[in-house]
Amino acid sequence: MLIGFLLPLLRRFSVRVRVLIGVAAMVAGLALALSLALRGHAPGGNVVFIRIGLLLTLAGLAMTVSAARARRRSRQLHGDDLEQPHDRA
Repeated sequence: MLIGFLLPLLRRFSVRVRVLIGVAAMVAGLALALSLALRGHAPGGNVVFIRIGLLLTLAGLAMTVSAARARRRSRQLHGDDLEQPHDRA
């Protein structure tokens, strides 16, 4: 639900900024989850933070994939290749 709310807001930023935000969220989520999980026997309170870290990682991955797809679409719309498909013979 949070991802569905944030993605339309993040589309206002450029593609590079969205990639950076997505990578930063993935790194923060992985750091949080791994730092708590690698402590060993974690008390029950840390389980919530591990789940939040994993959700941050998934949200960052979704933002990065969304930005990569937007970059691909913008390149296709601008036409990197000047030759049109029907011109090839």
